[in-house]
Amino acid sequence: MQDLSNKPGKICIWVKYRQYKLSALIDTGSDMSIASEDIARRMGWKVHAHRTTTVSVANNNTMTISGVVRVPLRIGNYRTDSEILISPDFEGLILGYDWITQQLRLDWDVPKDRMRIGTGDWIQVHSGEPFVKVRRIFATKDIVIPARGQVNVAARIMHNAWSCMMQPASYSVMESQPVSTVEHVYSGRTLLKTQTAELQVPVLNARAQDMTVIRGTLLGKVFTADTVAQSQPNHVRRMQVGERHMRRLFSRWLTVCRLN
Repeated sequence: MQDLSNKPGKICIWVKYRQYKLSALIDTGSDMSIASEDIARRMGWKVHAHRTTTVSVANNNTMTISGVVRVPLRIGNYRTDSEILISPDFEGLILGYDWITQQLRLDWDVPKDRMRIGTGDWIQVHSGEPFVKVRRIFATKDIVIPARGQVNVAARIMHNAWSCMMQPASYSVMESQPVSTVEHVYSGRTLLKTQTAELQVPVLNARAQDMTVIRGTLLGKVFTADTVAQSQPNHVRRMQVGERHMRRLFSRWLTVCRLN
């Protein structure tokens, strides 16, 4: 096997499965190759049971493994049979060190941003580092939200390529936003502890009838939050600003209720 002492850390390549084209992160720091259940479902992959039931990620959290697929992938003119773990807690596709070693050879031409895998031709690579650190959050249980009422919805933040690559911030911020699949239902602005597996997200129903948020509903996006040390006077001032913000949100909510 080729010496990988100068191996790339984290870059992306385009891979094909039948007529589908996927962006895959090449991550030598990941022992396992992994893909989301959503990708497996869209590709029509048959998921088999696997001895691995959980894997650890960079922030010491764990992801559930629901099974494994063995599928042919094409990279340029190179074809390889690939074993990939499937997780319901993950979004995207990572080809890890296990997959790289199966190819026996990996060449990386840094100046030209290209890579050659196995006996294939050179292919262009693209950056695996997103400009904005965003994760999506989904409901984990069905719940009925009463008319013009608010409840806390059980939720889970999905892992993605960047959250598995590095130690994320301890907290994330979820901005107030409409719930995509339910009209006049809104998730509330809140601070979330990133390392907590099961979270509670406030969700508001502005309609005049009960609405149901079903398991798997996208509640919104969360962004990394930076921790800033502050003195007590500044802390008090920020709390007052936060109260004014909440009063404005409540006023907007009353307006929406009147319109509905």
